[in-house]
Amino acid sequence: MDFLTCPFLNADCINVACQIWDTKYLKCGMLGTNGTEVFSDSTATIGVQVFSEEYKTGVEVWSDPNKTPGVQIYTDVDSTELSVKPPEGIPAAAVLVSEYYGDEDLDDNGLIYGVDFYITDDIPMLEGIPPAGIAMTRDEYNTTLTLPYTAKSIIFDIANNHGNLGQMGIRSIEFFLNNVLINVASNEITCYGNKISDDYKVDYAFTTGLSKTGTSTNTSWENNSTTNTRIICVFNNAIEFNRIDINNYHTFGTAYYNGILSGKIYLSADSITNISYGSNTSNYTKIYDWSFTIHTDDDIEDPQTLTLLPI
Repeated sequence: MDFLTCPFLNADCINVACQIWDTKYLKCGMLGTNGTEVFSDSTATIGVQVFSEEYKTGVEVWSDPNKTPGVQIYTDVDSTELSVKPPEGIPAAAVLVSEYYGDEDLDDNGLIYGVDFYITDDIPMLEGIPPAGIAMTRDEYNTTLTLPYTAKSIIFDIANNHGNLGQMGIRSIEFFLNNVLINVASNEITCYGNKISDDYKVDYAFTTGLSKTGTSTNTSWENNSTTNTRIICVFNNAIEFNRIDINNYHTFGTAYYNGILSGKIYLSADSITNISYGSNTSNYTKIYDWSFTIHTDDDIEDPQTLTLLPI
C-alpha cells in the first residue's frame, strides 16, 4: 500500500510506521469489513471515533488499557453501542473509502465506491479517490441505502394543489432502483383516476420517455379537481424501486400552480382500483407523507427526489 495516498491524512501511506497499520494482514487498519476487528501491534490513537447516525456506520480507534489497541469498524449499529456518541453530521465517508481500497460492498447497496459510483458533493475524505461509475449527489447516494420497495400498485392521495382554482396535475412520476431509471411503457401499466380529457390521462404521468418540457398535452396528467384526489398506477408485473422523482405540472413553464402541493403515497402488493380519496389506506403501506415542490417558471425539467419513509 506504500504507493497509495492515505485517504484519512491525505499523505503517502507509511505502512508499519502508522499507528493503525494492521501488521497481521499487512493492510490499512481502516479497511475492515462488517463488524470485523482489525488490530495493530502498535499503540493506536486515543479516543478517535467517526460515526454516522444516518448511515448507522462508524469507525473507532482507541488506546485503552482494557482493550488491545486497534481499530473497530461498525456497520448496522446504533450509536448507543459505541463508547462515545460523536457529533452529528459526520459523513460515513470512511466506509466508502474502505469499499474502494478493499474492493468490497460494505453498505449493502450492491455498489462499490470508486468503481460503480462516486459522490459529487465536496467530501474531503473522498477527494483522493478518482471518479468512476455513476455520478451521484450525497442525497442520491442515501437512496441507495434504502431497501427496495416492491409494489404492484402505487396509490397517490393528493390533498391539494399550489393554488390554481381550476385544475391539478403532474408532469411525470419516475421510479429508480439504485439511481437507475426504471423504464415504464404504457402497455406495462393500467392507471386509474379522473382526468379532464383523454389528452391528460393518468397513464401519461407514469409513462417514461414522454417530454417533460413544452406542451403538457399527451405528456401529463391533469383533472378538474383541486383537492382530495386519488390516482393509481397498477403494474403488470410488480417493480422494485428505492427512489421516486416528481416533475410537477407545467406547460411551457407556465400554469405551474396546477401542480400538486401535498399528499401521501402508498404501495400495495395487490391490484388496487378504488379511486376514492383516503379509502382503505390501512390495507396499504405508506411510503411518503409530505409536500411536493412547485415547478420552476422555466420550461425545463425540474425533478424533485422524494424522501421516502422506511418500511
